[in-house]
Amino acid sequence: MKNLTTYVYNFEELIKGDFLYVDKTEFVWNLIRPSCEGYFLSRPRRFGKSLLVSTLKAIFEGKKELFRGLAIYDKPYDWKVHPVIHLRFADYSPMKDTAEKVEAYLLDKVATVAKSHSISMPPDCDSSTAFGKLIDAMGEKEQVVILVDEYDKPILDNIANENVSEILKCLKGFYSVLKDRNEQERLLFITGVSKFSHVSLFSELNNLTDITLNPDYAGMLGFTEAEVRECFADRLAAAASANGVAEDELMRHLMEWYDGYRFSKAGIHVCNPVSITKFFYNGYGFSTFWENTGTPSFLLEQMRKQAYNHEAALNDWYDESVFAAYELERLDITGLLWQTGYLTISDVRQGGTGTRYRLGFPDREVKQTFM
Repeated sequence: MKNLTTYVYNFEELIKGDFLYVDKTEFVWNLIRPSCEGYFLSRPRRFGKSLLVSTLKAIFEGKKELFRGLAIYDKPYDWKVHPVIHLRFADYSPMKDTAEKVEAYLLDKVATVAKSHSISMPPDCDSSTAFGKLIDAMGEKEQVVILVDEYDKPILDNIANENVSEILKCLKGFYSVLKDRNEQERLLFITGVSKFSHVSLFSELNNLTDITLNPDYAGMLGFTEAEVRECFADRLAAAASANGVAEDELMRHLMEWYDGYRFSKAGIHVCNPVSITKFFYNGYGFSTFWENTGTPSFLLEQMRKQAYNHEAALNDWYDESVFAAYELERLDITGLLWQTGYLTISDVRQGGTGTRYRLGFPDREVKQTFM
């Protein structure tokens, strides 16, 4: 029986620690097959984005043995080692930050990667210049892989900050260095919760492929019902017994509580992976585990400010603009609720006027948390 964890998000540590890994490498294989590509993926917090990025890192570092028994292991892939720039912003923590503090934070991130590869940075350069020079130096002999996890955290954590426009401008400059370096990149993969239109990624860097709503990747993060049945099979009987129900009844309750996230027009729906894992890890009791990961303060602030009417929002039909990139001056609460995981696609209607979407709570856990 594999160990369970909601703490370890490093793929190598997960495998070496004999923790349960739900095999998503068939999706990963489809991502990396093109010889050069740039992707953006938005998913709610605690949905496995960091583990996915770490998995990509292990692949491009050539660590094939970690993948023995997984779908990608026997694929026709050369496992060639590429230099990897991995920037993870999960540790960003603001204290009424200024753009100067964010600039220093970004510069430190780049300097840490440079030091790990014995690359010297010019003195007194800004973060964007340092980032560009790092890509150039690491891409001299081999195409570089650039992985950016939670690109938008400095924005989200400062969204009610009077300095947020300056912080946005700082990040725009930082990411703009990616625009003209396609030939040096084997893969560019960026994750986040929200899309902000003035951060270069979705304006100047307009060749970035957004796979957020792509049906081919709708099940790449989160657990499907079939995966829960297969990967937690050795625990289902004990969980059913603890709740005094048959296994099929237990699965019905699990799906009612934690299933229902839908990220495309396709009918594929998935469970929150943290909530499912915590259910089996914490004595098989149903609870609002996701709530305890922390409700984004910026979202509460915006809902209060705009006197948001969620009941009206749940009855409306939306076009795809509800999933689009936002400007700070015109934040769309319904779109933010979708991106942060409080709402998901509940119905799709296609016709002569285009595709329309209705949004709703994914499951009992999220609805109870929201209320």
